[in-house]
Amino acid sequence: MSSFDDESSRIGTVRVSDEAKRCAFDLVVGTIDRAASFPGKIFLGKWGVFLFFEADRLFAPEFAAVAAGLLNAERAEVCCLLNFSETDQMAYESAATLFIDAATKPHAYDAMLRRDRSGQGWLYGMDRYGCTSNRGGWSIYCEKGNDVARWIVRPRSALLWSIYCEKGNDVAAIALRQSDDKGKYLEYLKQLHAEPISVLLRVRPKSFIADCTAS
Repeated sequence: MSSFDDESSRIGTVRVSDEAKRCAFDLVVGTIDRAASFPGKIFLGKWGVFLFFEADRLFAPEFAAVAAGLLNAERAEVCCLLNFSETDQMAYESAATLFIDAATKPHAYDAMLRRDRSGQGWLYGMDRYGCTSNRGGWSIYCEKGNDVARWIVRPRSALLWSIYCEKGNDVAAIALRQSDDKGKYLEYLKQLHAEPISVLLRVRPKSFIADCTAS
C-alpha cells in the first residue's frame, strides 16, 4: 500500500465534495489505459487535441496554479492525480491519489508531493501518473523515466535516437476533449509550455503521433 493512501493526502485547501473526488478518480481511471505506455495509445475514447510538455512541470509547486486555471476554465471542482505505479487496486479508498482544487496553494501541493519519510515522495520516483478533473474536459498522462527519443523515434532513425537520448527529458501529454477547447485553456497550456510533439522536438515523428493519438 502506498504511503499516499492515508486520508490526509486527499485534503485540499477548501472543502470539496467526496462525490466530486470520486468522479475525478473514476475519470482518470477511465480515460487512461494503464496497461499501455508510450508510444502506444494512452488515452481512451475520443479526444480533440494532444499536446506535450516536460514532465517536471507536473511536479513543480507552480502546477497548483495551472491546475486551478484548468479547473476554473471548465467549471470543475477538483482534479485527481493518480500514481498508477503505487496503486495495486484501482479503488478510490486505497488508490495512491492526491486531489488538487482551485484553492490549493503551491506550497501545499509541494508538501503533498513530498509526503513520505524520505521527504521526496513522488518527486523523484520513476512512476506513471494520470490527472483528470471531475468534469473530464482534459486528461494528463506522465511516464517518468522514459526518454523522449526512446518512445518517439523508430529503429530506422538511429541517428535521431542517439541525439535525443542524450537529452534525457521526461515528457507528459495532455489531451483535450474538444478541439475548440484549446482557446479556453490556452493561458494555462502556455504556463505548462504544452506544444504539439512536432514543435517540442522540432521534428515530425508521424508514426508516433499516429500511435499515441489514435482514437
